[in-house]
Amino acid sequence: MKKLFTLLLLVGLGNGWANAQCVEIPRNRVLLVGDSWAAFMNGDQTITDGLRIVGHSDKKFTSSLSIAENGADTWDFLENDKQTDIQNIIDANPDIDMVHLSIGGNDLLGDWNVSFTQAQTDSLALEVQGRLETIIDFIENTRPGMHVFWPGYAYPNFEEVIENIAPFQSSHPFYGTWDGMGQPDFATINNILNDMSDSVANYALNDPQFDFVRAQGILQYTYGQDDPLGVAPGGTYPAFSLPLPLGDPTYPSPIETMRLYAGIFTDCFHLSREAYLTMFVYQAEKFYQKFFMDDMYVRSSGSDMDGSVSSAGDISQEIKLGEEGGNEVAAIVSFDTQNMADTTLSNASIFLRRESITGANPIASNDVLVKMISGNFGATANVEAADFLEAGDASGEPCKGGSFNSNSRNGHWLRLDLTAEMISNITMDEPVQFIISVPGFTGGNITFNDATNPDWAPILNLKYVDCSVTEADVHTACKSFEWINGNTYLTSNNSATYTYPNGAANGCDSIIALDLTLTTVNTSVDVVGAELTAELSGAEYQWLDCDNSYAELVGEINQSFMVTQDGNYAVAVTFDACTDTSARVNMTPSGIEDSKSSQFRVYPNPTQNLIYIEDLGSGELVNLDAIKGVEVFNVFGKLVLNPEKAQNRVSISELPTGTYILRIITTKGVSTKRIIKR
Repeated sequence: MKKLFTLLLLVGLGNGWANAQCVEIPRNRVLLVGDSWAAFMNGDQTITDGLRIVGHSDKKFTSSLSIAENGADTWDFLENDKQTDIQNIIDANPDIDMVHLSIGGNDLLGDWNVSFTQAQTDSLALEVQGRLETIIDFIENTRPGMHVFWPGYAYPNFEEVIENIAPFQSSHPFYGTWDGMGQPDFATINNILNDMSDSVANYALNDPQFDFVRAQGILQYTYGQDDPLGVAPGGTYPAFSLPLPLGDPTYPSPIETMRLYAGIFTDCFHLSREAYLTMFVYQAEKFYQKFFMDDMYVRSSGSDMDGSVSSAGDISQEIKLGEEGGNEVAAIVSFDTQNMADTTLSNASIFLRRESITGANPIASNDVLVKMISGNFGATANVEAADFLEAGDASGEPCKGGSFNSNSRNGHWLRLDLTAEMISNITMDEPVQFIISVPGFTGGNITFNDATNPDWAPILNLKYVDCSVTEADVHTACKSFEWINGNTYLTSNNSATYTYPNGAANGCDSIIALDLTLTTVNTSVDVVGAELTAELSGAEYQWLDCDNSYAELVGEINQSFMVTQDGNYAVAVTFDACTDTSARVNMTPSGIEDSKSSQFRVYPNPTQNLIYIEDLGSGELVNLDAIKGVEVFNVFGKLVLNPEKAQNRVSISELPTGTYILRIITTKGVSTKRIIKR
């Protein structure tokens, strides 16, 4: 994902949206703690993948084998060693403000039996919940404002899974667990699970730092029971038919959602990777996505104020984007921002959930255009034919967040990070309306969910300027950074200052100094015969096929790559949490003889004028007799400088500030270097 995003960022920089929001800085916001469910989710990367699906691709989780442990129960997390491990990880990750706590299942499965009276069952549940509440209390006090989310459990499937291997039921690894409970049927064990969940939900009502979303039946709802259940109650039901969140407690979670081990046996309680993700995304849309919004989020106004309009003047209440019937179709979403604080915004993003797609995906590899207006386009706030041609107050290409690649499936979210000009036009004075389009695209369209379901409604996420900053505003970014003054910085800066407008009225009357550290990745590529080598050592690499939409070349993750087929290639280089992509290199190994190209260094880089070409073998400027030509290309591959006489020094003083590719042609081969003109 990061590599594909960088490719689009490289194109975007040339189109004028060199925006700090276009480069995500991943931060650990969630700590995963608990039993075997946590251990599986840790290995599956469930939370990071799920947050990306709901648009929060810059939020990650972290955990460890000691605090996400197979077989753990509530007693274990009352011990000092595990609590110390939790505290240490939280102390080492200052951005963590949520603990995903999966615990309690082993307590019930290990201690309950069908022979228990209701009083005995209630007593056991109270004991487990008492220990759970003690753990929650400890976690909430690890850091001020720390939150805890308890995911609960989906319905297990002991009886069907075990009976499926008759007459060898007792050989199943989970037979002992089921037999130890007295071989309960689905309804019995599911109702106990639901009773415990109800108790935890009631506890959450009185603890503002603790949350729970019931999701026991989400797998029944999503997958359905296509084949007749092999044990009582038998029968089938289609996907999306049972009520949420509890589904039908007389049934298990479908057998296909249980984890399969090496094709040998099926688990009875632990879920497949996809099933864990399905359950988490359901809970994320109801909780995590909104929890991780910034200072304020607004659902779209819905009704006639959301929809789409085509270039032919056709209007629809469906929020549609792309092309239909030969006409461009633009989505329109409206938000009432009149309840926002009377202050300045630093960031704003639109979140849209993909409902369906027809034909090609218009946002997969195309630039999105957003127009916005304070008030409404056209004569009214309703979607109108005239809206399509309205100019609005601001327009531009938003950053498509890190989540745009996730929009390859229905139910995944697209995040559009708005430009500084758009952000400055969002106020509390009037509602705001956006028109989103993909100019020039043909071949398909996407329909996004409307405001009918509040969990899926379009969202405008707003972040206020932190007026409490009285010292340096410290930032670390990759390649470029757009500050609150509207300026985009391409190099580190510790001298710029900004005074908040109307500061006295907003309590922001201080002068803020910028302390910016920019990371620039060297993406120069050396060519030696048919071998490409990234110049930067000690980084992560992914070689790309430029002739196949920059597709990743499977397994080609080393610093060097031997080309075997003619074509255009590039490499995505990740260094110090910053990813950049080289210029594409045309390779024709079918016509390359077995020779070695000289290794070159270019300096100074960045420069304002001259670039010198040094032969690394001799440490001197490369011999003029060996140079056949020198070419300079911009990042789009356009030749912008081609001196008639090849030299070992090149003047780029006449070129605009920016990034270029220097191509050095010698008697022994071709080498390309990335250079920066200041």
